[in-house]
Amino acid sequence: FNGHIPVHVFVLPLVLAALHPTGDARGRGFRFIGAGSVAFITLALGSLHGSQHRDFSDSFLRHDHVYTLATAALAGWAIQRARNRQDSHAAWMGLIALLTLALGFLGALDLRGFQQREAVWVLVAAMANVTTLLLAVALIRQGLAENRLRPYVYGAMVFLIWLFWRYVDIEKELGYLGMAGIFLLLGVVLFVLAKIWRQPREPALCEAMPEFRPAWLETRLAALVPHRRNLLAGALALQVAVLGWMVYDHSRPLASGERYLVLCEPVDPRSLTMGDYVVLRYGFQSFSQEQYQGLLKEWQRLHPEEAEAEKKRADALLDDSAKAEFIARRIFEQTVPQDTPIYLPLSKGTDGFASFGEPTFTVPKSGAFLLTRRGYGAWGWNNSDVRAGIESFYIKEGTGAKWEKLRNQSRLLAEIAVLPNGKAGLVALKEVGAETSQTVPYRRLEHFFYQGPRLGFLQAELVTDRAAFDKSFHPAPLNGRNAVAPDFTKELLVAIVDRETDRKTDLEILSVERLGNEVTVKIKVTRGEKQTFTTLPQQTVILAKEGIDFITIREDGVSGRILRRLSVPR
Repeated sequence: FNGHIPVHVFVLPLVLAALHPTGDARGRGFRFIGAGSVAFITLALGSLHGSQHRDFSDSFLRHDHVYTLATAALAGWAIQRARNRQDSHAAWMGLIALLTLALGFLGALDLRGFQQREAVWVLVAAMANVTTLLLAVALIRQGLAENRLRPYVYGAMVFLIWLFWRYVDIEKELGYLGMAGIFLLLGVVLFVLAKIWRQPREPALCEAMPEFRPAWLETRLAALVPHRRNLLAGALALQVAVLGWMVYDHSRPLASGERYLVLCEPVDPRSLTMGDYVVLRYGFQSFSQEQYQGLLKEWQRLHPEEAEAEKKRADALLDDSAKAEFIARRIFEQTVPQDTPIYLPLSKGTDGFASFGEPTFTVPKSGAFLLTRRGYGAWGWNNSDVRAGIESFYIKEGTGAKWEKLRNQSRLLAEIAVLPNGKAGLVALKEVGAETSQTVPYRRLEHFFYQGPRLGFLQAELVTDRAAFDKSFHPAPLNGRNAVAPDFTKELLVAIVDRETDRKTDLEILSVERLGNEVTVKIKVTRGEKQTFTTLPQQTVILAKEGIDFITIREDGVSGRILRRLSVPR
């Protein structure tokens, strides 16, 4: 099936369960697997965000028409057999299987019109939610009919998961009171289901089935019964101790750690269960090509048994800088395991801003350092190389827009506290004041034209030596004046280039500001009318390199989109 799981594979176990009479122990396993598979599909397709349906159907709801129709025919036969023997429970399972197969057909429709797709997604969401509720009710009825707690509990779980999942779709509009109401409703549902289960019922429609619990397990459990109070007290004490240690360990950096200021960016101002928060990203979390290669060489030195395999990966690096950086990162990700400790030497300027040294796998013998770990952690979509445990900060509900605005203006700071062992804690978020940032003097490159690699829209290139400059720029003397290159012993150059175009395009440098060791260049792009010739829009910024570790190129506008973040080699 081309690497995809077709819909009939999810549904077939439920159809096989429907072929067994209610109470037949041989149908229990099929029903358990089939109900879980169908619940997975219907819960996902019942999302209130239509675009997710297409993504889900592309990934899972591929199907072969012959197999799917055969499964549907088998489900129809199961319903007919259940009706003949007046077995409504089995008929419900067959009906749920047919509805799920219908969802598969709808999800696989290749509709080109936007309105048609929207209409189908609305229908899919409605049918999926109805199917989920039918499955929950069917399992609850099955448990009551067989006098078995497990299917009853499974049905209750399907209903509670459905209720919580749909809450996820709309939780941003509910706020804290709405969230509390949802959890109150969950508690009421659990209480009602428990009361229903305790009511007297008719004799069970269930065939005898032997117990599979081994005798040695029963013996061990019987030996623990006299100590159940002590075990309960111990379990409670252990939970309290673990929570207490988590609070203590989290508070240590804030209580006694050295304080630093770091420029940061929030990503998403919302948490599902804990209110508004900002997910933060820092400059030290993304490595340059040179840092990747330095870490790989150190890894080979520390793990000589893997040196040959890593050498073959490293031989794949290309001369082109952009491609080489991409490949170096891929080799780094394939070579270094997740959660590997990576240490960043740390220093603080007179303004309180943190400066980070070259990353290493070895604990620095002297000086402060920040302990990070390889991998994305909980915030994988942040696209970072390492994490330090200071990537989220909870704020007052409804204030997320404030931090987003500061992000777009490059005016958001994080105050962090770092212990001698490198563990960090996030103390506070701060707004960059006028006294904190400083305007950086710069000049433009004159009488040169860019002739370096052209990778697409609005690329940025950092040039720090004469050889790279001669490769990327062509002199063009004007009015008898010679073109003069920058003095790369003291200066660096940032080239911002758009793709070649036949529309009038202006790149304007709005501001160049410095926060600690990072410089932010804000540009404005204006695209005008079509013209009869093509041009290559470009701008250059020449800066004094002393004390600069990072350069961020940010586009002016509502989103404040970052074009590229450049690491200045030491």
